[in-house]
Amino acid sequence: MLIFNEITKEPEETVIHSFEEIVSDSEQKMGSKEQPVTKGRRNLYFNRCMDPERIKFNKIFESLLCFVLLVLITGCAQKKEQASGYDSVLNSQFKEPSELSISKTFALDSTVLKNPTDIKFDSDSNIYIVEYNSPSIKIFDKSGSFINKFVTELDSSRISSLNIYKDTLYISYAKEKRLLKYTKDGKKTGDFSFDSEIPNELEYLSEGDMIGSFRTNLVNKEDMYIGIELKLVDKYFKQIRLISSFFGSYYSGNIDPEVRTFPFAVDKVNKRICIGIDSDKVYKIHCYDYEMNLRSVITNTLPVVKFSKEEIETRKITAKKFKMPPLKQEYKPFIESMTFDAKGNLWVRRASNALIYGTGSAIFDIFNGSGRYQTSVLLKNAERINHVEITDKMIYILDPVGSVLSAFSYDLPSGGVK
Repeated sequence: MLIFNEITKEPEETVIHSFEEIVSDSEQKMGSKEQPVTKGRRNLYFNRCMDPERIKFNKIFESLLCFVLLVLITGCAQKKEQASGYDSVLNSQFKEPSELSISKTFALDSTVLKNPTDIKFDSDSNIYIVEYNSPSIKIFDKSGSFINKFVTELDSSRISSLNIYKDTLYISYAKEKRLLKYTKDGKKTGDFSFDSEIPNELEYLSEGDMIGSFRTNLVNKEDMYIGIELKLVDKYFKQIRLISSFFGSYYSGNIDPEVRTFPFAVDKVNKRICIGIDSDKVYKIHCYDYEMNLRSVITNTLPVVKFSKEEIETRKITAKKFKMPPLKQEYKPFIESMTFDAKGNLWVRRASNALIYGTGSAIFDIFNGSGRYQTSVLLKNAERINHVEITDKMIYILDPVGSVLSAFSYDLPSGGVK
């Protein structure tokens, strides 16, 4: 899901009340002089309270100042107790990615789609597609045949995100700050209103609890300021635990709308949550059980990856088309997205060096259920802005610029994950 799918208009003059309402870390407050938030500052809460390296340091520090700082570090201390016994996995022996063998099953082009930005599936493998600046959801069966066009009661508003759980559609509207629940046959079953933040990406855990990113837009005449929180919530969207938070400027900051601010994935086979560090310098993934007890940390040693000149020029075109911010950073975030397949293997889409692999290729590193590196694969015809969805048997590539959905069956290379 791309961030530009939530931007509905140019900045307009609006009273910005209190940034502190959506900033959990006091170091990220915005004063009269704007300080761009860099990649290294995004996951401050996560780094302080969830990162085991900081936990180790803090245990020593606590032994010296235990009583004086007890109140200040209570939140982190609870998570320190949970971090004992995790498995640290260093994957330094990466293979050269092998081209993934794919076979096209079908394609939907601009005659039926217009700037598709997100794709979801129900239990029958039917395909639900959200289009840019559209109030409707288009539904196709697993062979690509059109089934229906779905429009909620907010038929004049555009959809900002779609999530499906047990064949219930959770449809978010950023401008209206509402989320509507519908059955897949069009019956409304729920309606939630939000004061500021709106759910974006959601993954469902046990007993109705969810992990997801929640976003707030604050606008003035010069810029748009964005707050994003990654947290656990219950079925009523009440916060259970804040995991990480980010606050920054959309147009003059370092926000990259082509990738998730908080890459995460849920393994329903082994009941674990994996969260990637959002950094252009570090490739690291923390994996937890559903109670957020740390189980393993995957660390990889790879060189940083720069944007090529061709990618920068291409970004200028798409930025104008979708009202995205200009590209300001020099290096790519290491982890662009993550997903689990039906066997519990973790697929991590990482930054690809365009000078080596071209601008139209995506690289996925695959890890088994223990976090051990298995292999790397190269998927052709997948631009960075393309949304790639992997199921147990299929790969879907969603191209918002070309208005195309391509569906492929795939086979892992010999020696890959079994």
